[in-house]
Amino acid sequence: HIFFEGVSRADETLKRICTQLPNWEFAIGRELTKEFESVYRFCGSEYEQIRDEITWKGEFVIVLHNPQKHAQPSSQDVLKCIDEIYAKGAKPKVLAKLISEITGESTKVIYTKLTAK
Repeated sequence: HIFFEGVSRADETLKRICTQLPNWEFAIGRELTKEFESVYRFCGSEYEQIRDEITWKGEFVIVLHNPQKHAQPSSQDVLKCIDEIYAKGAKPKVLAKLISEITGESTKVIYTKLTAK
C-alpha cells in the first residue's frame, strides 16, 4: 500500500497504522525528489523507537508491506472452489483460462479435464 500524507497528520496516522499492523514493514519517504530527501525503514512494532529520528517537515509518502507469506490453498480446496464455480454456471472456457493462469498448466488440458465431467 502506498499513500501520501501531509506533515500535520503523518505522525498520528503512523501511530495508528503501526499499532494495528506491528508485523508489517514500513518505509517513509520524506521530501522525495527534493534536496532534503530522506527515507526511513522499520517494522510497525519499531515505530516508537524510530519516531524521534524522523524529521517532521514536508510531505511524506508512506509505503506498507505485509511480509508474511500467504498460505497456498491445498489442491482439495482449489478443486472444491472450481466445482462450486462450475456448478453456478461458469463457462468451462473461462474457468480453464483462470485455472491456467493460477497453475501454469495448459488451458487446453484444463478445458479437456473440465468438459470430461
